[in-house]
Amino acid sequence: MFKPNEIENFSMMFDSRMKDLEKQIMSDIIRRIRINGEITSSADWQLRRLYELGMSKRDIQNALKQHLHLNASEIQQMYSDVIQKGYVRDASLYLAAGKQFIRFDENQGLQQLISAVASQTHETMLNITQSLGFAVRQPNGKLAFKPIADYYQQTLDNAMLQITSGTFDYNTVLKRTVSEMTNSGLRTIDYETGWSNRVEVAARRSVMTGLSQVTAKINEDNAEALGTNYVEVSYHGCARPSHQEWQGKVYYWDRSK
Repeated sequence: MFKPNEIENFSMMFDSRMKDLEKQIMSDIIRRIRINGEITSSADWQLRRLYELGMSKRDIQNALKQHLHLNASEIQQMYSDVIQKGYVRDASLYLAAGKQFIRFDENQGLQQLISAVASQTHETMLNITQSLGFAVRQPNGKLAFKPIADYYQQTLDNAMLQITSGTFDYNTVLKRTVSEMTNSGLRTIDYETGWSNRVEVAARRSVMTGLSQVTAKINEDNAEALGTNYVEVSYHGCARPSHQEWQGKVYYWDRSK
């Protein structure tokens, strides 16, 4: 979708968001380890994704030391234990003590995600869900505009990155996002059209739509890279009748239009 140098420029615009995401992932990893006393399979998956997002192995190790208050030998023992469990996706993550990280120009997954977000946001890297909610009705009946809209869009952007990074599942993120917004006092999203929705309804619809759109852009990029015009549409049970007719089939995609 974009040239490598363009994607790298977008990554610089996106840097603060990605650093926030890294902190959120690490915080959840620490939480899991504290509860279980070891690196669980879920924490192992998150550690692997954290590395794939660009965090170096040494930075990961140092973060675990700092937040778990462990010394080098204790960290090494925890690493040895998780390797013996046999479910690790990448043993080198625990065996290496250096600064190894995946170079951006070699990180195809991260490049593809950034490229899809750039396309989705018309290269602004903001408002990934393309939400049109712009005002919230306050208890006094008045509408609060831009500051609340910024908060709403940024919170949804954060939710989108958590899901598309592969480190958090859709339902957990959505529940946490809605809880955060309602705890902040946000109750209703009002649109320029005059339409109004409860925050949980608006958030669910925005995240689901945004996720579908970003996924579609990644699929388009994959099709282009593979040089194919044929795609298979996924199938799921209990779909609405109008969707049952076309799901689960192979179609020709005319990408020239």
